[in-house]
Parts: sequence; structure tokens; C-alpha cells
Amino acid sequence: ELLQDDFAVVTAATFTEAKGQLEQLIPAAILADIMLPDGTGYDLLERVRGLRSLDGVPVLFVSALGETDQRVRGFSAGADDYITKPFSGVELVLRVRAACTRAEQRALALDSQRRDFQAELHDGVTASLSRAALLLNANEVGTEHVTRARQVVAEALAETRGLLAIADGS
Repeated sequence: ELLQDDFAVVTAATFTEAKGQLEQLIPAAILADIMLPDGTGYDLLERVRGLRSLDGVPVLFVSALGETDQRVRGFSAGADDYITKPFSGVELVLRVRAACTRAEQRALALDSQRRDFQAELHDGVTASLSRAALLLNANEVGTEHVTRARQVVAEALAETRGLLAIADGS
């Protein structure tokens, strides 16, 4: 109820309900209690972090478990924030907004890196293929020019495969 003025809120009372909701939509942020009737917030966090579709979605724990070791466990598990009950409604809204802003900034930075990588890949392949074309278009197209052109193309393809493997995290 505290967040409904600022966000479209979807609720789930159990781990199972939350899991089902997350199969249907990609939220801007997830608030989860540690203690759920049929699981834990840690279970939900593990599920979220394991789904590529939810990569980058901030997870905030809201819990009555406010001891330092509980908060440390939450952050160690990958939570973006840990809010202890009781809390201020204004503080909750500000923390959710901040988490969403950080997630948006990370997504923008990642998109920028992706575009830079694509441009670098395109430029590298274009340069290699241009070198091969120059070799083939030379006045004296002999066996050695064709062999060298094939070698340049093979090197370009190998470099492209290597860059794509890096991009995929392989």
C-alpha cells in the first residue's frame, strides 16, 4: 500500500505465488520478506538471480529479522538492500526508487558497452574483409594473393569467434 502511489504493485503472499508472478512479468524491483509460509526470501532471491530474464532486477529484503548477521546474510546472498521492520513509508519508497535508479543506470551502461562492442566487432571484421578484398583485387592475382586473402579472412573469423565467446562469457 505504501508504494502504490509511486509504483504498479503486484503482491504475492507465498514463495509459490511469487515464483508464478515472476514467470508472468519482469518487475522493476522485488521486495521480499525473509520469512515466507512455503519458503524463504533467500529461496526467492536464488530463483531471481538464476533467471536471465530477471538479471539486473533489484531485490530488496523487508524483514523483522534485523540483527546484523541476518542483514549480512541478506547482502551476501545478493540482496540489493535490506530494510528492517518497523520502517518509515517514506524511507521504503526512497530505497525502492534508489534501487530502481541504480538498476536503470547499470542497464544503460551495459547497453552502451554492448553498442561499443558491436561497433568494435563490426569495424574489425570490416577491416579484415577489406584487406582480403584488396589482396584479391590486386593486379597480380596469383596463388599467393588468394592464399593470403583466405588467411586474412580465417584470422578475421577466428578473432570474431573469440570476441563473441568473450561477450557470451564462455
